[in-house]
Amino acid sequence: MSEPVDLAAFDLFDPEIQHCPHPHYAAMRDRGPVFEADMGGLPVYLVVGHEAVLSALKDHETFSSAFGATSVPAG
Repeated sequence: MSEPVDLAAFDLFDPEIQHCPHPHYAAMRDRGPVFEADMGGLPVYLVVGHEAVLSALKDHETFSSAFGATSVPAG
């Protein structure tokens, strides 16, 4: 059995996590299809559930980074 993964301090840029991200991804999937991470004070949403990924890939208007990390569409 593997060690529990602490996602509270998850850092996508941590070299150890980049070397072997699989336990972290599994822990994220256990929490739900979307995981909110903090990247330098900005929220980043990682879509980790298979069905959620398929939905996001098919709906590029809703799931877009066209507005950048700090802005949202008007209206």
